[in-house]
Amino acid sequence: MNDLTLYQRYRPYMNTWDLLTYETYGVISTLIHIWSKANHAGAVLHLPEYEGEEHRRWTLEAVGAGVRLAHLSDILAKVHGKVYWHALKPEFESFRHAAGCWALTKAGCTQYDFKALLQMAFGVVSADAAKLICSEYYFFGAKISGMVQGDHIPSPSGLPELGITLPPVLIVDSGPVVPHPPVQP
Repeated sequence: MNDLTLYQRYRPYMNTWDLLTYETYGVISTLIHIWSKANHAGAVLHLPEYEGEEHRRWTLEAVGAGVRLAHLSDILAKVHGKVYWHALKPEFESFRHAAGCWALTKAGCTQYDFKALLQMAFGVVSADAAKLICSEYYFFGAKISGMVQGDHIPSPSGLPELGITLPPVLIVDSGPVVPHPPVQP
């Protein structure tokens, strides 16, 4: 379990459609690092009308199993690497609801776009929301809500360049993952 002290410090300020970028370690993550410093992205979802005293934050993200909705603290507790929070700029405050509503319609029923993941390596991803990779998911929510225009899908590292978020804030740093030494016979 990771130390969530930084996350807990910033959690009260996190709101729907704030961007999350991940620099994690793993087989697929390492491949994505070839063309993108951040290898995963997600969005914060804040549903205060369904909260008790826990003041939950959720994440909406496209992963290998498809688009999912999960408690953000559960994801952050297990991540291997760094996670950054990029708050939405104040001038985009009125777009949060539309982006979150669109994103929720995709949760649990939209498949992951493995083809687009391969296309991302060559810098070309078709703008199609039938299947999604993480950066497509965030981009389409921003586009459909009116925050951005165009059809160029950025990599996870390119999402902050859309110009709708504030500078990143580190919320989890589990440190480097050290592989286990080989077992000696």
